[in-house]
Amino acid sequence: MDMTREIRIEEGKLKVVFEIQENGVVELKQFDSAGRMDVKERDRGEEDFYPIIEVQITGRGTRGMHAYKHNVSGGATDFVYQSHEVLENEKGKELIIHTATEYGVKGEYHMQFYPNVAAVQVWTILKNEGTEESCFGNMCRSFIYQGTLPEWRKAYFEKTSIYTPHNSWDCESQWRKNDCREINLSGMAVNGFNTPGFGMNRYCYGGHSSWSTCEYLPMGICEDEECKVTYFFQVEHSGQWLIEYGPSTGERLYVALSGATETEHGWWKNLKPGDTFTTVPAGFGVADGDVNEAMAELTEYRRKIRRPNEDDEKLNVVFNDYMNCLMGDPTEEKEKAIID
Repeated sequence: MDMTREIRIEEGKLKVVFEIQENGVVELKQFDSAGRMDVKERDRGEEDFYPIIEVQITGRGTRGMHAYKHNVSGGATDFVYQSHEVLENEKGKELIIHTATEYGVKGEYHMQFYPNVAAVQVWTILKNEGTEESCFGNMCRSFIYQGTLPEWRKAYFEKTSIYTPHNSWDCESQWRKNDCREINLSGMAVNGFNTPGFGMNRYCYGGHSSWSTCEYLPMGICEDEECKVTYFFQVEHSGQWLIEYGPSTGERLYVALSGATETEHGWWKNLKPGDTFTTVPAGFGVADGDVNEAMAELTEYRRKIRRPNEDDEKLNVVFNDYMNCLMGDPTEEKEKAIID
């Protein structure tokens, strides 16, 4: 008997569906624009799970993965559903899903909705209420969705464009569009002859210091050119971060957003009894249409999450004379001459 349960929220421009499996693992089944049809059930093996809390705990290994990907950690399926609540706050609705392990570590999954915005802010809080330390290596993902680009007529590797925001000093915001097969997201391992149905391959980029935008911007865009749907996202952090795409079981494409990890950044956390850890927040959204509609929705989201600021009320005129204008030698006289 199928004992799965759902948490369904249709708020403003969004339709979000979570599914609670028989073993208590909570999965993000659908993240879509409001009005879209429910996604159809996909084939899955008995051991295939897609937890919303993806975390690597020292000693727990992985679930059939011997590569560098961050989507099948052994400790992730330890977090099972306890309860959930939907709260009203000054921003809108906030969904909190409470999960727990048998060894005392609890996970709170937070998803903040905003009125008339096709994006959410997501973060996870881990609390060690047990009696022993828990070491987290590749720490908890801020957000992971393993159901992007659901199969309609074509598999994800036949219809997906990935936009990568290359960035550096004097050459900012150099977005590049690639067919996913051009950037190591081939379907060969997924539906090739005598293959496991998923690959060890991934595509990722990130920041490695407090200069968070040194090589890339902490954001991305993923376009389904068949269904005319575009996902957009950002890691809201000024330190180390990682964005990762990869194939999962069931011909799924996942995207994972996080702060620092042990594999990429040499960072880990020893969570002692009584300690709490909060992931960096991430923004994730979806738009009907292409990259233009996605960027418009991202702009709306950014306006919502911006803190109240006096400058937004005064709307002062700000003149930036950085280097090439006044060559780092500003004076009131020189500035007035240019401004006037």
